[in-house]
Amino acid sequence: MIETYKLVRFRPLGSMLTTKFRIDDWDVQHVVTLVDLSEYRYFWFETIESIVTRSDGAFHVKKTILQKSERVFINAFVETYADVLVNNRELAERMTDMNWTHVVKGVNQHWIERFEEGDSLLEEHDGV
Repeated sequence: MIETYKLVRFRPLGSMLTTKFRIDDWDVQHVVTLVDLSEYRYFWFETIESIVTRSDGAFHVKKTILQKSERVFINAFVETYADVLVNNRELAERMTDMNWTHVVKGVNQHWIERFEEGDSLLEEHDGV
């Protein structure tokens, strides 16, 4: 049996584990109502294909990500390498080592992630 469905995954502030919800479509306005945004760094969407087979009396599931969105960062801001170099030489050196041109930082939290082309920002008061 083959099934295709959509998910949204939220990355919590203090954990690498994600919180996920099955959704009908990639609607940002809807998915931000599913969680308390202040507890998460970012979210992204996925379209999954799940193939279930049965052999030897057991079910086997093979999941494939057909499509994945860029990340939407929550309550964060972006800094370029030049911005970081002024205030944080250690981070600037790490950015150089990892070939990062931009980072995103939490406004009220102490976290930093790579900001990639296509990623975006969402503030909680952006109509949500």
